[in-house]
Amino acid sequence: IVGELFTKYKEDHVDSNVKQYQDMLKRLDEYGQLLRDTAKSKIEASIAESDENARELAKIWPLRENYRLDVEKKNAALSSLLKRAKDAIQIIKDIENPPVDVKGKKKK
Repeated sequence: IVGELFTKYKEDHVDSNVKQYQDMLKRLDEYGQLLRDTAKSKIEASIAESDENARELAKIWPLRENYRLDVEKKNAALSSLLKRAKDAIQIIKDIENPPVDVKGKKKK
């Protein structure tokens, strides 16, 4: 009788628990696979977006470089003009107010 009761208990509880755990493991494995697939697709999307951004940057880089060179030329020209203007102002000041000798006489 004890053997029969044990067999009945095993069939009712232990075997059902094993099946329940196997089902849980199967669902956990499916969920893990879903997470791996999701992560893989997100990484692939990020890589594709990064590649697209790199291509776009490669397209506009020459424009940026040309602009930088143009600005450098304009800055050099502006610096030259400002120096010439500063020199001209100093010449005008020297003409209008000639330097005074230490004795108070204007130098010629």
